[in-house]
Amino acid sequence: MADPTNIEEAIEQNALGGVQSTSVDGVSVTFQDIEKQIKADQYLKGQAAASKNGMGLRFTKIIPPGGG
Repeated sequence: MADPTNIEEAIEQNALGGVQSTSVDGVSVTFQDIEKQIKADQYLKGQAAASKNGMGLRFTKIIPPGGG
């Protein structure tokens, strides 16, 4: 498998792999729980959204037309 370049690819590979830990030639690798990875992804996306200008809100002043 290729090395993941972002967190979405890492979560996808972990979900498809199904293996929690492995050992080859004395080197062992343990994957984090997929729920923790998903929560980390949600946190990072929330931080990115909060850092944007306006935080996803748009304020508009509505002026109705004048009456006769």
